[in-house]
Amino acid sequence: MSANKKTNTTTHKFCLCVVVLLIIICVSSCEYAKDAQSDVQTMHINPLEAWLGSYSYVEVASAPNPASGLGAAWEYTITIYEAEGRLYAIIFVDGRMTYQRIRAVIEGDSEEIAVVFDEHMHMHNRGFLREGDGVMFRLRRKGDEIITTWGTMGPRLDENREPGVYFEVDPNVEFDIAWHDEVWVPGFAG
Repeated sequence: MSANKKTNTTTHKFCLCVVVLLIIICVSSCEYAKDAQSDVQTMHINPLEAWLGSYSYVEVASAPNPASGLGAAWEYTITIYEAEGRLYAIIFVDGRMTYQRIRAVIEGDSEEIAVVFDEHMHMHNRGFLREGDGVMFRLRRKGDEIITTWGTMGPRLDENREPGVYFEVDPNVEFDIAWHDEVWVPGFAG
């Protein structure tokens, strides 16, 4: 065998090895890219998660009730939590002649949400809201403030019906979903 032929065979084998190695690297890179893409998809960040937490608003009548001479106040507490891959809100409204427990579905994005009636959590709320009543209110972030626009649920006092700053983040509310599940009457939509 001549030296020229031997060099060609060696060069041919070397080139073949390089090609095979490049194919292996390309296939491995493609598989790694698919795995990385899959990981990114499973780590999908829900923009609504910015709303997780509790919010409160206290509404106070400026003058006492003429009949009783007593003042009136209502406390609204909203706790937004995640369950079953969705965001929900538990809404408590307590005050003068008021005891409401409502579950709502949260729709929207990191800047604005719609709080949509889902169902009553307590039998004493029957008839307050009904399935299909839709958006109870909207919350929109504007800097550090939260602007409320009332819908099918509103404040007790007419003077508070205009869109404005009502709810604030309330870090003092402790939320235990297990307790809420106990008082919740599933399917009880008056």
